[in-house]
Amino acid sequence: MGNWMIRLFLTGIFTVMLTSLQAQSRLTVKAADSLDFILMINEVAANNMPCLAITLDNLPAGKVTLKASSPAHAALDVLQTITLKKNSSVYYEIEKSKGVYKFVLKSESTLVITEPTNALPDAELNTVDSISPAIVMENSTEGCGKLTSQEEYNAMLSEVASAYFETRKLEVMKNFISQSCVRVEQIRYMMTRLSMEDNKFVLLRESLGHISDTSNLKLTEADFFLEKNKARVHELLAGQP
Repeated sequence: MGNWMIRLFLTGIFTVMLTSLQAQSRLTVKAADSLDFILMINEVAANNMPCLAITLDNLPAGKVTLKASSPAHAALDVLQTITLKKNSSVYYEIEKSKGVYKFVLKSESTLVITEPTNALPDAELNTVDSISPAIVMENSTEGCGKLTSQEEYNAMLSEVASAYFETRKLEVMKNFISQSCVRVEQIRYMMTRLSMEDNKFVLLRESLGHISDTSNLKLTEADFFLEKNKARVHELLAGQP
């Protein structure tokens, strides 16, 4: 194969990858505080436990069928088809209108896609921005010992980013943490990739025994919004060294 054919082939591969990347969309669905729901996307469950809000990444552009239902609220049974635009982020709320629940579009914006880097992405954003750099270390005698490499950690994050169902994201993280040794700041960042606080709690619970700087675990309480979940975290960590 000549050099020009190789260049043409590589250009085609790059174009397909770029088109696929730009076709991705983000969907956020939220309901009232007392209206927890299970969301189905094209007849596939996005969450296995009822939640009040959920964000899904890497959805393909085009028509998507959404269904929301709740074991605790028989009146909540919404079936609606929406259209996701390429490279967009949309936010819907579940609202009652004329006695019927509907998905109501609240906002739509362009989804900014950035190339992955070798460094921890967005490490200073959201709940992670309060973490002191002083806890960053190469090795530790405090907890699990030798840290998992940054390359392995980034590979896991890439796999998480490619999944748009929260259950799959959590599964990837749990599999990773079961055979890893990480810092608290890394666990906290992983939790920001999850929308449901119950799933964040599960990830934190699974991480115990796989943390190098265990004395910083108390920082994770700040990553939970609901008081009942803060209390659960406090109780979980009470017996930790």
